[in-house]
Amino acid sequence: MKKVLLFAGVLFIFGATSCKKEYNCTCTYSGSEVTETYAVMSKKDAKEACKEDEDAWNSLNVSATCEVSKAK
Repeated sequence: MKKVLLFAGVLFIFGATSCKKEYNCTCTYSGSEVTETYAVMSKKDAKEACKEDEDAWNSLNVSATCEVSKAK
């Protein structure tokens, strides 16, 4: 029984941490590029945060496009 619980605990820890990684949001505007790093979040959350960054740039009347990529 102890082995089963230990194995289940290891699987849970691995599963809980495997989907959260570090991502970069690179915004390009007027020939310039700005990169922001998001630490330990899901890809979905990183995409949402990067979209918010893009919207913030565009609200300043700066035509920007932002893309998410996995940090190295």
